[in-house]
Amino acid sequence: MKKVILTILTIFSLSYLSLGQVTVSGSTCNPSACFGPPTAVDGMYTFGGTDGTGRNSYNNGGGTIEIGFNSGSGQWEIRDCIGSVYYTNTNQTTPNPPNINWSAGVGSCGGFPAPTLSGDVVNLPVVLVYFSGEILNSKEVYLKWQTASEENNHGFEIEHSQDGKDWKNIGFVEGNGTTIEVQEYSYTDEQPVIADNYYRLKQIDYDGQYEYSEIVTVTMKPWSNETLTIFPNPVKEHFTLQGGVGQVIIYNTLGQPVRELRVNNEQAAIPTSSLAQGHYLLQVTRADGSLESVRFVKQ
Repeated sequence: MKKVILTILTIFSLSYLSLGQVTVSGSTCNPSACFGPPTAVDGMYTFGGTDGTGRNSYNNGGGTIEIGFNSGSGQWEIRDCIGSVYYTNTNQTTPNPPNINWSAGVGSCGGFPAPTLSGDVVNLPVVLVYFSGEILNSKEVYLKWQTASEENNHGFEIEHSQDGKDWKNIGFVEGNGTTIEVQEYSYTDEQPVIADNYYRLKQIDYDGQYEYSEIVTVTMKPWSNETLTIFPNPVKEHFTLQGGVGQVIIYNTLGQPVRELRVNNEQAAIPTSSLAQGHYLLQVTRADGSLESVRFVKQ
């Protein structure tokens, strides 16, 4: 089963009774390996031996390119016979290399896409980078999470609890199957309770197996004069921020911060002429460390 985890992976040793093969695909890089003619990184690699850490190496038959573990740097590498490195992977799988999460090309393969390995490899699970929640528009809870890679991922059930013990499914977000690309997900709970709200993700494989994430807690308080609002919305040249005392960061739809400022008054005029047209999220970090967000549209 492909697990959802939040910590560095530890992949347990597998037993191999026969010599194997690994296929590299998707790289499209053809470096001059060992100062020789251009040689494709993509292709079939056969077993070449076992190193002092118990990890297997594989080579492309001609001996010019190999897949091996570098114990000094603690990473798997695709490299040539003189040590020129083309791709790396920091997942310390054993005894064979991981199938996904290889870096984009470096050195002579700089600018080329990351490869995928198949055959006698270690299949990595769904890797959850983070899962967080914050108050949105003073009355909703905005949940977001990110995966570094996925395999066989049907999707995520969002579960809610008022006491951290009894859970209720409140929604579902489709996964991306199998991918080595970073994926962003979000879900808005429009009916949180005025108290502690506990959330967790139930990641479900296509075969029905599942795994839970860690629990995120968001405390919803009754509305007060600190209610965060923006007007007008949509905005043009500027807007008025009400109840936004604290450190303010404005994010674009890619999650990138585009403006940062400190607000010291309950009502503040914020110029927006430098922002491109589109949708934005304004997030306030208050003195007690709590977060509150509101969305707006720049016309």
